[in-house]
This record gives sequence, structure tokens and C-alpha cells, in this order.
Amino acid sequence: MGEYMKDVRLSSHGVYRTEYHIVWVTKYRRAILNSRAGQYLAELMPEVVEDLPGCEIVQCNIQPDHVHIAAPLNSPLSGKSSSPINSMTAFRALSM
Repeated sequence: MGEYMKDVRLSSHGVYRTEYHIVWVTKYRRAILNSRAGQYLAELMPEVVEDLPGCEIVQCNIQPDHVHIAAPLNSPLSGKSSSPINSMTAFRALSM
């Protein structure tokens, strides 16, 4: 079956593998995510997804003007594909 099949999820009605590639960009692509801000974001990301059932951060790459996140989703959020993104965005808005 291989490496790919271990990430496949089974539900009562189907087989799936959902993964998001999320990119957050700073306003006007300004390079403000220096090492200190980047370190803060790296520490904050696990807290953001902690309250999202079935979501985990597999990879996080912080650049001076944007952040890349790879996050697979599990069954509890299937059918509500925008839910994790909305939750992360709401968390960001509340923390400003």
C-alpha cells in the first residue's frame, strides 16, 4: 500500500485524505516577521490548532513576509471544510 495509504482516513461512508496548504501574507507583503516574531508565531501555532478537533500542523515555514502551513484534517471537520480556516482567522483577529 505504501506511504500514502497510512494517511488515508476511513469513515462509515467513504475513504478520504484532506490536507490544507494555508498561506498567510503580511499586509503589503512587508517583511516584518523577523526572527523574534517568527519564533513567537512558531510557539503560537500549536495553541491555535489545539482547539480544532482533528486538525494538526504537519509543517510550518515562516518567511519574512508570509507563513506556510500544511495541515491535514480528520473526520470531525469533514463537510465543514472552511471551519478550521475560519477558526484560525478568528483567533488571529482576537489576538491583535
